Amino acid sequence: MNCEVIENHFGSKWFLPVFQEIFIGKFTGFNDFLKKSGTTPRILSKQLKEMEEEGIIQKVEGKKTLYKITKKGEELKQIIDNTKKFNIKWGNSTESCLTASCINCEKFK
Repeated sequence: MNCEVIENHFGSKWFLPVFQEIFIGKFTGFNDFLKKSGTTPRILSKQLKEMEEEGIIQKVEGKKTLYKITKKGEELKQIIDNTKKFNIKWGNSTESCLTASCINCEKFK
């Protein structure tokens, strides 16, 4: 990833919540995510498209369009988890940050 890619993804409010939902298996469809997150269809569609173009997630066609994390996404998950562990260690987050969805976090809202 180049700096522009990092800035584009991590600079987005919705990157981590979308990524986390997909990774922990709670992304059960586009409309379901919209309902529980409060984002707009345009923002969610753009975020998913960018993540797919970067090879972080892969679309899985079926009754509902779902996504899975790619090998590249799995490596990125390790970086995100290490960042979360750092924040937990230094008092900026709680342990639940590692397993809970970001959209449920009081710090996200």
